[in-house]
Amino acid sequence: MARIGAKTPCRTPFDVSDARGPLPESEAATARLFFALWPDDGLRETLVKTLRPLRKTATARWVRPEHYHLTLVFLGAVPVACLDRLMALAAPLPFAPFELEFQRVEFWPRPRVLCLTAVQTPQPLAELVAGLNGVAAQLGLPVEQRPYRAHLTVARKAHEPPLETITPLHWPARDYCLVQSVTRPEGPVYTVLRRFGAAGS
Repeated sequence: MARIGAKTPCRTPFDVSDARGPLPESEAATARLFFALWPDDGLRETLVKTLRPLRKTATARWVRPEHYHLTLVFLGAVPVACLDRLMALAAPLPFAPFELEFQRVEFWPRPRVLCLTAVQTPQPLAELVAGLNGVAAQLGLPVEQRPYRAHLTVARKAHEPPLETITPLHWPARDYCLVQSVTRPEGPVYTVLRRFGAAGS
């Protein structure tokens, strides 16, 4: 990870009232963070029903429903002392609600995952991702150079199945989240630290 430059000091103490989990206490520590779309309970249930037939036929390690999310920008290890600065930069980004449509499941051989892939990337989503990448760049964090593809990873360690179409699924995006990921022996633990956008703060 690139070092934080002098133009982007990160010394403000971290204090987020709506965070639902602890972060490292030491200012020298880092937190593994990403921005994402987070499904509500109704959409999560729809995803479970949509994927049920595929789960019976494809051999893979399936993502737990409570872990479903659509990554916008992966930030990686961010110094805890930079979190307030990060959120201050993200908060004023313009956000227009949009809707994603999913119609098929794809197998990506590297790193062997099954994904729901969006039919297209709406312009508001493309602009949001570009803005969040700009935030990462201002903090000296690595920025993804590949074109953005909206996708939801639903299984890992998968074997290639035939291309699967699914009942069209619509995801209305009214906000987005800053999420912390902690890796544990039993699997990842995700904590939504803050919501932004039309339905967020």
